[in-house]
Amino acid sequence: MTSEGFWGDPQTGLDWVRKERLKYQGKGNFEAIPEILSWLKDKNFKSVLELGSGTGRIIGAVHKTYPKLKCQGLDINPELAKYVKKTHGVEVYVGDIYNIPIPKKSFDLVYTYQVLQHTPPDRMEKIIQEIKRIAKKEIWLIEGWIDFQRYGYANGAMRHDAGGGTFYWNFDVFFKTYEEGFTQADKEHLNCIRYHKIKLEDNE
Repeated sequence: MTSEGFWGDPQTGLDWVRKERLKYQGKGNFEAIPEILSWLKDKNFKSVLELGSGTGRIIGAVHKTYPKLKCQGLDINPELAKYVKKTHGVEVYVGDIYNIPIPKKSFDLVYTYQVLQHTPPDRMEKIIQEIKRIAKKEIWLIEGWIDFQRYGYANGAMRHDAGGGTFYWNFDVFFKTYEEGFTQADKEHLNCIRYHKIKLEDNE
C-alpha cells in the first residue's frame, strides 16, 4: 500500500482516534509540543497551518495557547479532519500534500511534524514546491532523522516499509535554514526528531 493509501484510509483515521482516546492521552511521541509553543511566542504570525495534522494534538495546543492566531490543518484523512474540528475547534482541509488545496501565500507559518518522513524520493520535490507556494513567511519541518554520513545512509533512504514507507531526509539539500537542531535525540542519533526553520525570503 502507498503512503497516501495508508494514511488516507478512513479506517486508519478511526484507529488513530481510538488510540488517542484510549492510550495516548498526555503521552506518546509529542514531547516537542512545549518547544514548538515557545518558538511561536515571539513571532509576529497571524496564521499557522499544520500539514498532516493527524489527531490535532499539536495544532490544538497552538490554538489553545494562542487563540488570536488563525490555526488550521491539512490532512489526507477525512476521519481525522472531523475529529480535530470536534475536539480542538480547528478547521482542517482534507487533501494531500502533493496538491495542497490552498491558495498561494495563505499562511505566515506552515509546519510539519513527522509527516514528510513518509514521503518517497520521487515525490519530495513536488511537496517542497507546494509547501513553498502556500507559506508566506516561514516553514518549520520537524521530522525523523539519522546521521546519514556516520551510518552510510543515502538521503531519502527507507527506514522501514510500514505505513507505505518511512524515510530519512536531510532537508538542508532543499532549503537554506536559519536554525536547526533536535527536539528528541539519543546519544547515537539513531532515533531523532530534527527541526529545520526556514525563512521564505532567504529561499527565493
